[in-house]
Amino acid sequence: MSQTQSPGTQSVEDRIERLKVLLTGQSSSSRVVAGLARSSDSVTNLLLGVALHAADQGRDNGSLTWLEWMLTRPLFTVLDQDEVGLWGAAYRETVTTAAPGTLIVPPVIAQRPASSGFEIADLEAVLPQLTREVSAAPNVSVVPLVDIAAGRAEDPVFVEAMRAAGFAVSGVAAYPDPDAGAASQGAGAGTRLGDLFAGE
Repeated sequence: MSQTQSPGTQSVEDRIERLKVLLTGQSSSSRVVAGLARSSDSVTNLLLGVALHAADQGRDNGSLTWLEWMLTRPLFTVLDQDEVGLWGAAYRETVTTAAPGTLIVPPVIAQRPASSGFEIADLEAVLPQLTREVSAAPNVSVVPLVDIAAGRAEDPVFVEAMRAAGFAVSGVAAYPDPDAGAASQGAGAGTRLGDLFAGE
């Protein structure tokens, strides 16, 4: 087993143990724990799960989907191939043995068999629900342009949630009502996620 100290100064074993701890929503940092608890079904945690799921598949020379390869590729810029495999093994062990409700990755990926890849179509199927859940988080704010122009102050609940989590996401909406924007674009104007990657 490689004993490389990169990235950082941790050993491979230390990084693997830290990964297992984080996957079950634990950390020495209360802010990290709070952030993970609020993000149990977030898109970010889903994509983390897909990358680790793919790392596990790669251990057995399983073929990866395009999405899995794109998410796994960055791991190889900081870890060697053996360690990526160890991350995959640690992920599989953790999602298999963790107590119900403790994982930060959503069930749609945590419960997927190791032999089953995760495709763009799978992501498209779960994004609407995940987006609704993320949008409902107290440290996520979407502010209409008309409110910004009127000098609207940030919601105190949002500010407090940002302080508690240590981070927040704030976006600008072109329309006061999300349905108004969709309607103005006309039927069929939307772009499917898979279409964004067509031709790559």
